[in-house]
Amino acid sequence: MRRYLGRLPITYTLGMDHGRSDVLTNLVTDNAVELCSKYNLDDPENDGVAVITVSHGDGCEHFWGHMHARI
Repeated sequence: MRRYLGRLPITYTLGMDHGRSDVLTNLVTDNAVELCSKYNLDDPENDGVAVITVSHGDGCEHFWGHMHARI
């Protein structure tokens, strides 16, 4: 794993398979809502605030696509 030297917070989690997709979806959604609640998104000064989710897995593109759509 490459060492990350940037300023963005990174959270590593254990792998979650198809059977636990609701747990992962809820976890990511809850964290995104919490992060966004710290900012007044109606304030033009906060125009650059965003939450980005990144995922990967061999042969699981359909799973990730559905999960990200639900989030």
